[in-house]
Formats: sequence, structure tokens, C-alpha cells
Amino acid sequence: MQSPVRVTLASLAMVTFTLLTPMAHATEVPSDEVLLKGLQTSTVPNKIETLLAQNQLNDALALADAGLRQNDKNLRIRFIRTVVLERLGREDEATKELRRIIGEFPEVPEPYNNLAVLLAKKGELNESETLLNKVLSIAPNFAIARKNLGDLYVTKALNNYEEASKTIKTNTQLNERLDTLRKWHGEPVKSSVTDNQMPVP
Repeated sequence: MQSPVRVTLASLAMVTFTLLTPMAHATEVPSDEVLLKGLQTSTVPNKIETLLAQNQLNDALALADAGLRQNDKNLRIRFIRTVVLERLGREDEATKELRRIIGEFPEVPEPYNNLAVLLAKKGELNESETLLNKVLSIAPNFAIARKNLGDLYVTKALNNYEEASKTIKTNTQLNERLDTLRKWHGEPVKSSVTDNQMPVP
């Protein structure tokens, strides 16, 4: 039986904003005419990002939907909308849309990164790793994706060390690495017996 894996969104960075946002309350959605009033097609994505930064998630989603009804080919609005969906806790919808975007625009690196983050959060580390490597094949200088890949490798290392520790209980090097990685993950360090040492209380 496979051991559970741990990956938190805090340890893998989403592209665009990194602030945490609580679930917004549902409200009645105004008409597209009201939502888009005073906005040019080119300024709609900026307005959505502003609403997202202000934690006005339902308003951001409503404006994104209105913008896409006006122009359903707008890649930037589609991408920002997936971030809004993720912040609203609608991760399955965000995942499906990111897969669609990747299928239509395989040369754009950002959707791969964000899909990798969502999959890693669900414990799907191998597919997440594949996606992050794809990002770096498209854009080798994409620093966020490179950081995410490093974080993912550290998480995989922790999972493997913990699996090994079930059998190798008195290896000093293994236990030291486990303690270090548990601290990195923000977990309490477990007491463990090491070679020629008493258990640490």
C-alpha cells in the first residue's frame, strides 16, 4: 500500500498572486453590460487581477465569465480565471480548464506550472514533476517552476526517507535527514533511535 504524500500549496508557488484568500460568499451576478461598463477589452484582465488581489473572488469570477462571453479566445482571461477558481476552492474546475489551455496552447509555460501545483497538492507528484520539467524545457529561466521542482524533489525525498525508516530504524544519517526535512515541512520532529545514541526526549 502506497504511503500518503504531503505537499502543501504553501510549499509550491502558483504563478500570479501568492496571497491566501478565504472562500467568498455567493452574490447575485450583474449583467455583462454592467460588469463590463467602462472597460475596454484589453483592460478586462487587469481589472480581474485587481479584484483577485482585493480578495473579491466572486466579482473576479463574474467579470472573467463576462469577458469570456465577449471574447472566448482570450487566453489571459482564461488563465486568470483558473487562479480565481483555485482560490474559491473549485480546484477540479481549475484543473480541467488548465488541461484544456495546455491542449490548445502547448507552447505557453504558465498553465503547466499551475497545473503541476494543483496536482502536487493532491499528491500526484509524478505527473506534477513531468509538468514542471515540461515548463523548464519551454522556458529554462522560469524561476518559479524551478523552485517548485526543487520543492517537489524535497517532498519526494521525505516520503522515501520515511518509507525507509520503517525498516532502517537505527541509521544516524537517515534520521538526521528525516529531522531536517520534517522541519522544512513544518512538522514536529519525531524522536528516533540513532547509532550509539539514546532516544532524544
